[in-house]
Amino acid sequence: MQVKGRLWNLFFLFSPEIFRLHLKEMSFEYFKYKGVNFSPGSYSEEALSFAENEFEVLDDDVYIVTYPKSGTNWMIEILSLLRMKGDPTWCNSLPIWLRSP
Repeated sequence: MQVKGRLWNLFFLFSPEIFRLHLKEMSFEYFKYKGVNFSPGSYSEEALSFAENEFEVLDDDVYIVTYPKSGTNWMIEILSLLRMKGDPTWCNSLPIWLRSP
């Protein structure tokens, strides 16, 4: 059986019938953009097209690239403090998702 969407719960490992029902209800199809699979919940063809064709990269842009679950939020906090020369006022007054969209 091919699992789509990677929706796992330990309970389903012990109850195959419930797992099959859950998989039917919660699965989703990926869409392809230029031969690469993307999750429809996180991406859209319009957003990917915009990023590829219209997004402007500026000279002072900083890209945070980390593996999942490896301290991405911690890295954002560190870089925010470096940007503000150690002053936490800006970090404390602006949510993380606005400091690093």
